[in-house]
Amino acid sequence: KLDKAVQDKDNTIKELEDKIKELEKDLEDAKADDNKLKDDIDDLEKELDEKQKELDDAKEELGKLQDEIKKLEDDVKDLEDTLKEENEDNDKLEDENQKLKDDNDKLADENKNLKDENDKT
Repeated sequence: KLDKAVQDKDNTIKELEDKIKELEKDLEDAKADDNKLKDDIDDLEKELDEKQKELDDAKEELGKLQDEIKKLEDDVKDLEDTLKEENEDNDKLEDENQKLKDDNDKLADENKNLKDENDKT
C-alpha cells in the first residue's frame, strides 16, 4: 500500500514536472511571440511615421502647386484683359486708319479736280 502511494506520488510528480516543462515552453513561446509583436509594432510605428511625413510633404507640395495654379490663373486673366484692351485699341486704330484713307482719297480727288481745272485754264 505504501509502495502504491509512493508510486502514485512519483507519477504525480512526473506529470507535474512534465506539465511545468510544457508550461515553461509555452511561456518561452509566448515571450518570443511577444518580442516578435513588439518588433512588428516598432516597425509599423516607424512605417507610420514615414507615411505621415510623406503625407505632410505631399500636403505641402499640394499647397505650393495650388498657389502656383492660382498665380497662373491670375496671370491668364491679366493676359486676357490685356489682349481685350489691345484688340479694342487695334479696332480703333483700324477705324481711324480707314477714316484717314478715306480723307486722303477725298483730298486726292480734290487735288486732281483742282489740277484738271488748273490745266484747263
